[in-house]
Amino acid sequence: MTIAGKINILFVSVVILLGATATGFTAHREYQIALEQLVVEATANVASRPDLAINIYLNNPTQIKQALGNFLKPRAVDLAVAHNAQGDEMVRRDLTNTKTYTLPTFASVRQGISIADIGLVAMGARQNIIGTDLWSSVYSSNSVLYLTLPVYSPIDTSRNDLSAADFLVALAKSERKTSLVVIGYVQLEIDPSELIVAIAPVVTSVLFGSLLLTLLSGALVAILTRRIGVPLSRLAKLAEDYEAGTQAQPIEILGSGEVAQIAQTLNNVITDGVAKSKRLDERLLALKEVERVSQLAKRDEELNKATEEITETKIQLRQMAYYDRVTSLPNRRLFTEQLGLLLRLIHRSGNRLALLFVSLDNFKRVNNSLGHSNGDALLSEVGERLLECLRDSDIVAYFVESEPKIEVSRLGGDEFTLVLNQLDTVASA
Repeated sequence: MTIAGKINILFVSVVILLGATATGFTAHREYQIALEQLVVEATANVASRPDLAINIYLNNPTQIKQALGNFLKPRAVDLAVAHNAQGDEMVRRDLTNTKTYTLPTFASVRQGISIADIGLVAMGARQNIIGTDLWSSVYSSNSVLYLTLPVYSPIDTSRNDLSAADFLVALAKSERKTSLVVIGYVQLEIDPSELIVAIAPVVTSVLFGSLLLTLLSGALVAILTRRIGVPLSRLAKLAEDYEAGTQAQPIEILGSGEVAQIAQTLNNVITDGVAKSKRLDERLLALKEVERVSQLAKRDEELNKATEEITETKIQLRQMAYYDRVTSLPNRRLFTEQLGLLLRLIHRSGNRLALLFVSLDNFKRVNNSLGHSNGDALLSEVGERLLECLRDSDIVAYFVESEPKIEVSRLGGDEFTLVLNQLDTVASA
C-alpha cells in the first residue's frame, strides 16, 4: 500500500471515529434531555392537580383514574399508577385499560429514595436494577423506566373527618413546600424505546452530517496526498528499479524541496553506481549462491527436526488421549471406539460378542491403608494379569479419573471391562 493510501485510511478512520463519538454523545445527551423533560412535565402535572391529593385522601378511584389520564399524554408513558402514602396500589390506568401484568413492588422502585424525593429507576426484563442512561436501556432489552412522584397534601391527613373544602383552604394558606406532607405517589411506567424514537431525528441528522463530513474530508485528503504521493511513488519505483538492476539511466521527477533533493541524490547514485555494480555483479552472484545453499541446508535441517517433533508429539497426544496413565491400558474413549467397531462387525458377520465387567472388592481399603501409590501398583498388576488371560482378539479397558491435563473418562476407580469377540456359542464366554 502506498503512503498516500495509508494517510487516506488513517485520516478517514479518525474522522469516522470522531463522527461515531459525536453521534453517540449526541444520542446520550438527547436521551437524557428527553428523559429529564418528561420528568419535569410529570412533576409539573402533579403540582397542577391539587384534586389528586384530595381524591387520594377520599379514596375516590373514579376521579383518580380520570386524573391519571393526563400523565399518559407523552408517547413514552405506557402506564400510570396511583399509590397511597404507604405504597399500596389504588388505581392504575393505561391508554387501552388492558394491562394487567404484575408491577414490581413499590418498595423495590423506591429503594434508597427519600419519602419526599422524586424517584427514577430502570429495571431489566428480570426486574433487576440497571442504569437509567441510554446505553443501559439499549444493552438491556425490554427494560422499563419507573418514575415515582410524591403527591403533597397541604394539610395533616392523620384526621379522618377532612373534606375537600379543608384541602382547598389549607392549599390557599400554604406558601412553602416545607409545610406540605406526602399523601401518596404517582408511578409512571416509561418505555425507553419511545424515548429513543423521539430522539432519532436529531441523532440521524448528526450521523448523516458525520458521514458527509467523512466523505468531504476523504476527498480533500485524497487530493492533497495525491500531489505528495505521486512524486514519492516515482522515487520509490526508481529505487526499486535501481536495486533490481533494471534502472541504469537517471530520470526526471517533478517536485520541489525535499522531493527534488531526494531525486537528485538518487540520480547521482545511479550514475556513480552503474560502473561499480558491473564489477561487483559476479562476486555478489557467487556469494548469493553460497548463502542460498547454506540457507537451504539449514532450513532442511530445521524442517526435519520439526517433523520429528511433530511425530513425537502426535504419539504422545495419542497415548494421552487413548490410554490410561496408571495401567497403560486403553481408556474409555478408545474402548468405546473399539467396542462400536466390533459391534458393527459382529452385526455384519453374525458372530457373538461378550462384555465382561470386572470390579475389585475393597479396593478403597487398599488405598486408605497402603496409600494411592500401592493402589496404582495393584491396578497395574490386575491389568497385566487380565491381559495374560485374554486372546489377541479381545480388548481390555480400564476407566480411571485422571488429572485434568489427560483427557480420559472415569467409570470407577476399581473397574475394568473386557470384550470377548468371535465367540462360537454363548457358553464359550
